[in-house]
Amino acid sequence: DEMSGSRRRPHFYFWASIAAVVVGMAMSIYVWRVVTLRENQQAKLELSARANSHALILQNGIDESLARITALRALFQSADSAVSRREFETFSEFLLRDQTAMLAVSWIPRITRANRVAHELAAAREGVPGYQIKSIAGDGSLAPSAAADEYFPIFYSTSESSGSPLYGLNLNDGGFRQQALERARDLDQLASTPNFMLHRGIGDRNGFLVVLPVYQSGLPHDTVEDRRSNLVGFVQGVFQTGKLIETILRTTPTPGGLDFYFFSADSGDGLPPLHFHPSQLHAEAIAESRAALTAGQHWSKVLSVGDGRWTFIAAPVPGGPATSRHFDAWLMLICGLLVTWIAVAYIWASGRRSAASLNTLNEHFDAALNNMVQGLVMFDAAERLLICNSQYTKMYGLSRKIVKPGCTLIELLKHHAERDHLLRDPHQWRADVLSQLSLGKRSRQVVESANGRAIAITNLPMSNGGWVTTHEDITERRSAKAKISFMALHDALTNLPNRRLFQEQMENLLARLPRNHKFAIFCLDIDRFKSINDTL
Repeated sequence: DEMSGSRRRPHFYFWASIAAVVVGMAMSIYVWRVVTLRENQQAKLELSARANSHALILQNGIDESLARITALRALFQSADSAVSRREFETFSEFLLRDQTAMLAVSWIPRITRANRVAHELAAAREGVPGYQIKSIAGDGSLAPSAAADEYFPIFYSTSESSGSPLYGLNLNDGGFRQQALERARDLDQLASTPNFMLHRGIGDRNGFLVVLPVYQSGLPHDTVEDRRSNLVGFVQGVFQTGKLIETILRTTPTPGGLDFYFFSADSGDGLPPLHFHPSQLHAEAIAESRAALTAGQHWSKVLSVGDGRWTFIAAPVPGGPATSRHFDAWLMLICGLLVTWIAVAYIWASGRRSAASLNTLNEHFDAALNNMVQGLVMFDAAERLLICNSQYTKMYGLSRKIVKPGCTLIELLKHHAERDHLLRDPHQWRADVLSQLSLGKRSRQVVESANGRAIAITNLPMSNGGWVTTHEDITERRSAKAKISFMALHDALTNLPNRRLFQEQMENLLARLPRNHKFAIFCLDIDRFKSINDTL
């Protein structure tokens, strides 16, 4: 018998070691996975909050810059007679004051075939020598425009001297400039050209034009036919893309750590960005392709530039804010594997020791288990409790006299109900848990406890028919997420709803409004409020 016991003892400790390895690695990998997913979600929320704040500032800045073209149209629309060149220059000088992104503004009148000669003579009388309506020839030279029903020449411009060959350049040239003019005329709205290389500017000369139609004062322009027949001309703004973006970003106090890319909304993955704004955290920044950006962690939004669209993409700097470093996850995995290794080594070393040594091993295992952040419970295939850490009982204030190995699932749920933690019938709760486990995959749900705490419960079935359940208090995380959502929809200074929330509520109201019903909007305009808001 003594020899038989000696032979059985190594066999017992061998299988005990295998069990420890399986359980330890399974728990370590599971905890690592849970923590990794949580860190990824937190990084995604932080990226969304940071990038959305920049996107709102960029859109507001673009809208404010383009609004200057609307102010220039008001000059021509409200004048009782034709606006003189001196009046245009005086108004434009005020309009372009402290502007680095807007290179120039221009007046482009509509000239018909019948009054072309009179128009050219009038320009010469105003001090524009050699003025002719001209077009760009195939070799790049300028030549008088061929006869046409109408022309749209540059007549006033702040960027050129009186003898500049730019004066008289006909924008009704069949290209993207003419397309922008026609959209602006027919839709009575700002129209922008695609980005192209400007003939002047400092640094990156990539830019675009914005045009706005001017109609005959006192005549209708409600229909497309009215707009075409009563068109007087266009006001135009020339913008340098990089300067516009960098000027706006210099005004934002929001945290950095992100690379910003700006693409034309209809550009392919292989085309370079319109502009690249690297984070200051880069030692040496290199712009990535659009395909590489969208394959990694990123956040994108479409920005409106007149009737054009830019795709704004924000990507976190590797190792910087809004990235998942997974430090906690790897630390949990290493600690779990270390505990597993210690447990296995202890089992082998305890093969010839007394039961007291085995108790010491259990204490070590319990210490590792009970120092987990999440509450953990393991059941076997017969719904009996196998393992439970102290974090689980503390989280719900449960009694260790009831919650112990051998306790069944229904007994545990009834104990929850006695402590007023379970807001559902215990038997129904058990049926739901078993139904989810029968699917053979991990399931997760968030429940509200009686004391108002939000608990994330995750069930992971095991191959032996049992399962592992973790309980995590996510109340603070929910609160943080709600705060981020609140910040995105409210002004940071006053906590009042911002423009984005107003727009969403307006869209919802319009969608729900019955036919033939009306509503009113009351707009309170406070003088110099923007200056006060910017100061504070």
